[in-house]
Amino acid sequence: MKKVILSTLVAAGLISVSVLAATPESRRDLIHQIKDLSYYFIDDADYRSASDEELVAVQKLLSDARDLLEGRSNGPQIDYRCVSKYNDGGAPYAVAIRNEDYSYNVLKPLIYSSKDLCESSLTASHQFGSVKLLCSSKYSDGNNPHSIYMINEFDQSVGKASAFANVDSCQESLDKGVYSRDRFATCVPKYDDGNNPWVVMSIDSAGKATRSQIVFKTKDECQSEL
Repeated sequence: MKKVILSTLVAAGLISVSVLAATPESRRDLIHQIKDLSYYFIDDADYRSASDEELVAVQKLLSDARDLLEGRSNGPQIDYRCVSKYNDGGAPYAVAIRNEDYSYNVLKPLIYSSKDLCESSLTASHQFGSVKLLCSSKYSDGNNPHSIYMINEFDQSVGKASAFANVDSCQESLDKGVYSRDRFATCVPKYDDGNNPWVVMSIDSAGKATRSQIVFKTKDECQSEL
């Protein structure tokens, strides 16, 4: 039973294998995180208050996770695509999730002036548990400034945090971010204008962003604290 519960956490997207398993240190951290979360399922979960639908969903995740670890499944996958925002085959383009029946859920806040820029943003995105982090236009018009967006892959909701002068600065903050057991942290402009000063912003595994109260004069000073 414990093996099944442990494997659930990976397949459910609660832990990002692709990110945390990159080094021996992060692999140990990943194992500790799985164990800590598994104890909740074993000792603390209040199954009596769960609805039948919730119990069925948990059971399915357990089965999928077992299959994943035993090599019978590749796990749940999200198929991201870039599609014409106005469905006319032309610019601007939006990020969309393609379903098994070839229908598309268009994530309207994520807009790009060209298909190449859209696809580049997806390629350069970061995965943190069930949250995808990527850069896109702050005002959803394909132009500067750009913001970090968070896609919650469980409900396909999209959140936005901070703003940068351009996409390169936004992407740099994503690329220089650090991962802990349950958070992603990076440096962002305090006033969302792309300029000094800077603060540390952290994003949890549900896609919720918070900012520290400590202010740094420059991005480099902020970065040195991560």
